[in-house]
Amino acid sequence: MKGKYKNKKKRKKTPVKNHLVAVDARVEEKRPREEEHKSETTKSEGDMSSASKWWREPAHIIQTIGIGIGAIVAFVYIRQLCQMIEANKISRDSLQSVQRAFLVPRKPNVDRFLQTGNVPVWQINETWENVGSTQAVGVIQHTSASQDENMPDGDKFIGDTKDSQYLITYIGPKMTRDTDPIIAPDDFIPTVKNPTDVAVFTGHRYIWGWIYYRDAFPESKPHVSEFCEELIRVRPSPTPDSQKAMFRDCPRHNCADGDCDDFKTLVSVAERHLALGK
Repeated sequence: MKGKYKNKKKRKKTPVKNHLVAVDARVEEKRPREEEHKSETTKSEGDMSSASKWWREPAHIIQTIGIGIGAIVAFVYIRQLCQMIEANKISRDSLQSVQRAFLVPRKPNVDRFLQTGNVPVWQINETWENVGSTQAVGVIQHTSASQDENMPDGDKFIGDTKDSQYLITYIGPKMTRDTDPIIAPDDFIPTVKNPTDVAVFTGHRYIWGWIYYRDAFPESKPHVSEFCEELIRVRPSPTPDSQKAMFRDCPRHNCADGDCDDFKTLVSVAERHLALGK
């Protein structure tokens, strides 16, 4: 029997003790990593839990409510401020519209006199009146007259920009100022002595003019008033010097500010002259 098993190789016995030690080492090496990972996971979950529950903290709730109330108050204040600014602007504009200067023309004054050499001529003056409550400043005016078939328009109405009648002055409240005199020939106004006579007109006779001004208020807008009148009748008189000329308004150029078709042109001409005059 002993010979039967004589040639069999003896099995190598595994050292059990060493194997258990290696396994324990691997387990011990793995355990810190698992604990570290578990710690990080727990910390992350704790952060998420605290972040998701920040609104439950009384301090955060009060802070959020305070921010919301502050935003509402700021919105209401800004809106009230805008309304106050708009109300002040409306009040200022209303005050200026009531107290502003406003220049209107009166009926022209017509006088006959003898020039040098005993030449009879007519002197025509238009009167501007400030019916407003404050003075008109930077006043520039122009007047003219002509015998023409056509009513003055365009450049003829505006006049020569180098005209000496472009004088810079002012008109106080409730005051009047005459324009520079227009000197017209004697036949500009026909002489009618007898009540039954009829004045003979050759062509039409026009007098016209315009005036530019500003209010005394700072940054006030420019204003323009215009007039245009046509001679239609002469009241008879024993002497030419005492007869009266009667006029009527032209279809155009009796206006003020934006109602005048040439408002912007006149403002440009007047302000250019103001700049040169200064």
